[in-house]
Amino acid sequence: MKATGIIALYGAGKRKAWNVETDLDWSVRELQQDFPVSPGDIPFAGFEPYDCLPRSQRVRIAWRLHGAEISDILCGESAALTLCAQMLARSRDLDHRLFLSTQVADEARHVEFFSRYLQTVIRQAPTASPCLAKLLNDAVRSPSVLHKRVVCQVIIESLAMARFRLLRPAARVPVLAQALTLIAADEARHVRFGEYCLGRELVRLGPIRRARQLDFIHRAVSALASDVASLLQIGREQGFESRGLLQHLRRRRVMAISFRQAVQQQLTRCLMPGGQWPAAGEA
Repeated sequence: MKATGIIALYGAGKRKAWNVETDLDWSVRELQQDFPVSPGDIPFAGFEPYDCLPRSQRVRIAWRLHGAEISDILCGESAALTLCAQMLARSRDLDHRLFLSTQVADEARHVEFFSRYLQTVIRQAPTASPCLAKLLNDAVRSPSVLHKRVVCQVIIESLAMARFRLLRPAARVPVLAQALTLIAADEARHVRFGEYCLGRELVRLGPIRRARQLDFIHRAVSALASDVASLLQIGREQGFESRGLLQHLRRRRVMAISFRQAVQQQLTRCLMPGGQWPAAGEA
């Protein structure tokens, strides 16, 4: 992507900006009596102690699990907002700064949506898994722009895009499905910009430092994709036996080929756009 491509992304960001207040239908009916997502997509589905519960109790647990998922998404979007603002302040390239200004606005809109959705629809206070919170806090405090870019535009984006791709068709709450469609369009621009910038930056590192960065990325994504601490905590709140629930969640994650494939596809797209690294002379 040349500079003109970045300006085109900047223009698209301006044209396609949407408003959380006026472009979404918040006139939702009482939703707490039904599942927030398709019952088969709930992490506890297939776990006998959960399946044996009355429907009303399974619905209540499903909303608790949905709240934990949205909280993690909100945490990631909040960190992306801060990291983009930091990268904007450190950038010397005018085209990059123009695009990052639209990404900051996009991330602010995402934070506004997920915060309002969590408070008014799910009616839960935001929390975040310790594993995710540590990764994001470390990135915000890091002096390295490259580290901020890796966490923001590879790790957060890869997991978020994979999660949105699966959550959108499963969502039973109309305003969530509507917002995810708009957010996905925003994220596509962010990914395209990140592909261009990150590929060039990683080439400059040389093979050894690049390999270390790639190892860090894959370890971080693997840890976050397999993190079930918040799910186990919710299970303990329900009186479920932790060992049996952990075995169920591990089997479910292993069998969740679609999620793992979605994450891997997004990582490949972020790290190796076009299937190859840019030539050193182009960096």
